[in-house]
Amino acid sequence: MVTRLIPLLLLCLLPLKALALTQLQASVDRNPVTESEYFMLSVVADDELEAQALDTSALLKDFIVGRTSVSRSTQIINFDARKETRWQVMLTPKTTGQVTIPALSIDGVSSDAIELKVMPAGSRPEAQKNLFLRTSISAKEAYVGQLLTYKVKLFLAVELQRGVLSAPSISGAQIKQLGEDKESSEIVNGRRFRVIERSYGIIADEPGELAISGANFSGDVLVDTPRRGMFAFQESRPMQAQSDSMLVSIKPIPAEYHGDWLVSDLVMLKEEWDDKQTFEVGRPITRNLTLLASNADETSLPELKLSLPDNLKSYPEKAQRKTFVRDNQLVSQLTQTIAIVPSKPGSYTLPEIKVPWWNPHLKQQEFALLPARTIQVAPAADMPQP
Repeated sequence: MVTRLIPLLLLCLLPLKALALTQLQASVDRNPVTESEYFMLSVVADDELEAQALDTSALLKDFIVGRTSVSRSTQIINFDARKETRWQVMLTPKTTGQVTIPALSIDGVSSDAIELKVMPAGSRPEAQKNLFLRTSISAKEAYVGQLLTYKVKLFLAVELQRGVLSAPSISGAQIKQLGEDKESSEIVNGRRFRVIERSYGIIADEPGELAISGANFSGDVLVDTPRRGMFAFQESRPMQAQSDSMLVSIKPIPAEYHGDWLVSDLVMLKEEWDDKQTFEVGRPITRNLTLLASNADETSLPELKLSLPDNLKSYPEKAQRKTFVRDNQLVSQLTQTIAIVPSKPGSYTLPEIKVPWWNPHLKQQEFALLPARTIQVAPAADMPQP
């Protein structure tokens, strides 16, 4: 009886032998590729295998190996079961030129090697990319303390799943983000892109050449995979991009300048009074002063220096600073509220207020002025008349 079972067992094992690994195919999603950009290597085995069955260490010589995903599927057609294991390996070439993706092996079955052409970064036209960066700066020449506006635009032709847009790296300068990100769309060579725009303020601390390394993006996007069967799929794919570096020439404070250093496109001084107010001895007079500077940082606005005649005492509040955008210009504002209390009746002249500033376009010193003002102070209503 046992002897009869042996041929039956062998017959049962023949179909299992037919399902063993017989073929390993490798392909890439594009060729040529660009240096420093990810591309996809797909390796397909005609059997159901463990994820660790594929050894990708041979790729480390010429590529940066990123995330690897594994999927398995089974198709039954006319009682014929076809199993498949697919590896999706993200690769970034380390060098340019002709590079070979070596043959990969599993249990003695090998894929074919792939000859890959790697082009230098930036050689592919922007309109053919799914993601790229553009940057601009408000001036290539500036003064110490002058606010430079650095704008970064991220162009996306694919759906963004997650990502980080990093500020440029700068030595010898202060940098901070200005406002919130803006979203829009632009057409580049007939192709529509989603655009995310971010602005940074840069202020150099010392004269010389200011080197600004490019801003960079790193994240995951959703891309369409090759159609298999009736359905098309999207998969998450890491992408990165970096903009070009740039140099800005920074000038020192001019020797002919006098006063607290303030460089701006335009500076204005304003004041607010209650014109109907009757000025009386002992009754506070509220004076609101506002200093406005276009394309300047709020921290660069100087404190307002006031002098008053005798018999007038001042009680200033803490100055308030803020920054806002008006007509696509960054405006910094310093607001100073002062309570002035006269101790004797009479006529008083409040001296003019003068704030020096440097005009980088005309390359000369200018002044924001508030003219002198004369006020009449009457005796207090509850005081006995002489």
